[in-house]
Amino acid sequence: MNHSGTKALESRRCYMRKLEISDSKQLFENVYSDKKVSGYMSWDTYSDEAQVVDYLRKWQEYYDQNECYWGVFLKENDSLIGTIYLYDENPAAGVGFISYCFGSGFWGNGYATETVRVVLRYGFVEIGYNNIVTFAAESNIRSQNVLQRLGFKNEATLRMRDKTEFGIEDCVYFSLIEEEMK
Repeated sequence: MNHSGTKALESRRCYMRKLEISDSKQLFENVYSDKKVSGYMSWDTYSDEAQVVDYLRKWQEYYDQNECYWGVFLKENDSLIGTIYLYDENPAAGVGFISYCFGSGFWGNGYATETVRVVLRYGFVEIGYNNIVTFAAESNIRSQNVLQRLGFKNEATLRMRDKTEFGIEDCVYFSLIEEEMK
C-alpha cells in the first residue's frame, strides 16, 4: 500500500485539504459544537474553540506520519463543513476504515456522498486498499443512506458498539470493495 498522507482533493462543489490551526474557529462553530453531530459520534460536544485548537495541534503531528484526515470546504465560500478520516483497519489484508462528520447545517445537500466518494477513490486507487469498512449507529439513518448510495454493503450488526445521544447502541457494519463503488 502507498501511504502518501492527506493530499488535496476536490469534488464538484467542495475541496478537501489538511486542517490547520487557523481552521479552529470554523471547525468549532460549524461541526464540533453541534449537538446534532456529537449525538452520533463517540466524542462529546466541544464547549469552546480552545479544545479544537488542542485537537488540531495533535493532528499536525499525525499529518507528519502520513495520516489521511481532511477538512471539507465549500468552494463557493470556503466554509468548513465537515471532516473525513481514512486509516488502516487491517494493513495486512489491505483494509481501510473511513469515518466522516458534517455539521448539521449542511446535511441533506449531498456533500457527504460527493466528498466521501472522492476519498474512497483515493483509498482504492492511491493507497491501494482492497476493502474499506465503516459503521454507523442504528439510529443514524442519514449516514447509513450515504453509505448505501456509495455502494457499501451491510455486513453485520455490532451489538452495543457505540454511545450516542440515545445511549449505548448497536451499529451497522458496512464494507465496500472498489468494484462495488457507485
